[in-house]
Amino acid sequence: MSTQYIQRTISVTGLGRVAAAPDLLVLNLAVETQAVTASDALAENNKKATAVLSALRDHGVKEPDIQTTQLSIDPVFARQVPNDTNPPKIVGYRAQNGLSAKLRNVHGAGAVIDAAVQAGGDATRIEGISFSFANPSSLRVEARKRAIGDAKDRAQQLADGLGVKLENVISVSELEPSGGPTVRSVAFAAESTPVLPGESEVSLRVTVSYEISAR
Repeated sequence: MSTQYIQRTISVTGLGRVAAAPDLLVLNLAVETQAVTASDALAENNKKATAVLSALRDHGVKEPDIQTTQLSIDPVFARQVPNDTNPPKIVGYRAQNGLSAKLRNVHGAGAVIDAAVQAGGDATRIEGISFSFANPSSLRVEARKRAIGDAKDRAQQLADGLGVKLENVISVSELEPSGGPTVRSVAFAAESTPVLPGESEVSLRVTVSYEISAR
């Protein structure tokens, strides 16, 4: 009668974090105009958007770092009184042009934002900004090393507590948390529009399974 071998394992998840000052700012802008006709709304929007794009280029933003994220023309309806059963009346049209720009000089981002808003005037809206890294590879390498080390430490603590011995690694899987970098602290403010990049974080998780044996 044969005895079936049962592999005994310990599985742990290690976390590695690396914080650094971001070197990339993603600026999301929108240009919105309104006119009686759709063509007039679009023509005015094109004029304002072109001015915003020129300002971005004049301040060193390269063509590959500028992207159109939205382009739409929608009717504008007159406000209806309560209980009005008539179809809503179109009183104009609204054109929207969304732009995304990667600013690689984070320290000069305030001046770029000022120039873009001034170029577009009241038609310009800042939809938001986010910070990131132009080349996060080296940060991911370090985060991965720390995650592996953390997993090994956790596994060893469990093995010591259980009175067993760690053997070979059976499996490894990696998970990069979703979402953008996490802001840790404020670093500086620009001379024009205040821009506070602080520190952003790259993090990785690894799950490691170890074979264990009796001591």
